[in-house]
Amino acid sequence: MLVEVTPKPGVFRVMEPWKGVSKAGHLVTVSELQPPTGAMQIVAYPREFDDIVKGGLNEQISAQRVGSQMVLFLKESPEASSDHWKSADLLGEMKASAVWIDVGQLYAFRQLVNPGPSVLAPWDMSLDKMRDRVSEIDRIELDLVKVTAIEAGAARAEGLKLYVRSDILEARQLALSELGKSGPKALPTIREMLADPAFADEGAELVKAFA
Repeated sequence: MLVEVTPKPGVFRVMEPWKGVSKAGHLVTVSELQPPTGAMQIVAYPREFDDIVKGGLNEQISAQRVGSQMVLFLKESPEASSDHWKSADLLGEMKASAVWIDVGQLYAFRQLVNPGPSVLAPWDMSLDKMRDRVSEIDRIELDLVKVTAIEAGAARAEGLKLYVRSDILEARQLALSELGKSGPKALPTIREMLADPAFADEGAELVKAFA
């Protein structure tokens, strides 16, 4: 969802719901995104790469002007009221579930060097491109639901094959896992992938599926 910052820290107003049940105008509460005492706006963060990767100030949630925008990837929290939300990240990390927008530039928490801290740094992606990517992932998710609903066999395996090399980690993991549940008629499809150099990186998981 695309949201805007409200005067109340940690509370955001939905501007565009990209997926889910939220509607424009709804308020969502995300206490983990409340800036700490003394937080500064992104404009005060370091700009040179060597300074960015050192961490420090840019490891914190930034202060934000009322009306500034963010993109949040959230899921409803069953432990709280309906306007409270939690991270949609696999590890539950809220910093990984938010994108900040400052003067048209997108910022996200990333580990730019390893080892090194996760810092809020410029991200080379436009808002339109992100919106399109979310739509693409949503479409793939729905397609995988249909594919995994197919009865075990060759058709199911062929449908899963399309996602074995997906650049979406969760889609790739699901496709490889479900291949192993597709029955003996899936073996020709798996053999083809094992013989194809394009699937070399997935070889170990394909062997498991074959077994």
